[in-house]
Amino acid sequence: MKKKICVLIFFLLALTLGERARAQELIGLAGAGLFRTVPTTERTIGNFEFVEGRLMFGNKMIRFGPMANYTWAYAKQSKEDPYYYKGRFYTLGAAVDNWGSILRLNYYSWINSGIRWGYDRGASDAYNSWQKDKLFLIQGGLILTKLESFWFSNSLLIAEWQEPIEKGSARYSVTPGIVTAGTPYEKGGFRLTGETGIRKFVFFVKGQEVRFEPIAHLGYGSEKAYNRQYVEYGGGFAFSYFREWQRELFKVKAFQRQDLDGYNPQSNDGSQPPRLQVEVVVNLLNWKLKN
Repeated sequence: MKKKICVLIFFLLALTLGERARAQELIGLAGAGLFRTVPTTERTIGNFEFVEGRLMFGNKMIRFGPMANYTWAYAKQSKEDPYYYKGRFYTLGAAVDNWGSILRLNYYSWINSGIRWGYDRGASDAYNSWQKDKLFLIQGGLILTKLESFWFSNSLLIAEWQEPIEKGSARYSVTPGIVTAGTPYEKGGFRLTGETGIRKFVFFVKGQEVRFEPIAHLGYGSEKAYNRQYVEYGGGFAFSYFREWQRELFKVKAFQRQDLDGYNPQSNDGSQPPRLQVEVVVNLLNWKLKN
């Protein structure tokens, strides 16, 4: 509850200050997604949502400010005794960004870093589990835009790494009223994703050039708990416009995540079945098309 209050205070402060000074900018994102494993004997389906805010102080050369993110997720594993999962993740930290031009390319880059608190809850008729974690998170991104080009004119690269600050605490129960200390799942990992707009289509809204682009998505990641690696591939579409840098209005994409070493349901090696994921991301404050 304390973490929820901290996030709420941050957003209220950002909304209060963001419109008072031209040298400041409030960046607000929200997103949601659905995922399901490719048919197996024990299919998993789930969903997640997130909100994120960054309040930036400074100028074009470099800006700094606080950032906060709140993500929640649900999942159900269908089996003889269905297993239900609920996760809550709170991140507080700092951000830095800048934008400009280089080699006839316009760019925008940013880095977020901070502390992430995780709370997991799992339950079935015969089993209950709880886990708490504290992790260090760093995420960086780069957008490259060629204004004069219609083909492959916009690209995005995002890298994210998280590492436990301290060993998580886990508990479980197989007998009502009896709770036992468990072995926590290690949350560390790395993910790298890249996207590129295939063809830019332009139309105008209130005199502002708005762009529609089909996009291709590729990704690679690793999970520390079992030292597993995976790849992602898929696509979608995005609507955006240009002001200082490429500003997305919203994006919809679908991709499949595949374990590089293959999935073996008979082993306990941590391998994961292929997973189809659909995501929607909305930039909450970019809808004001005019300065």
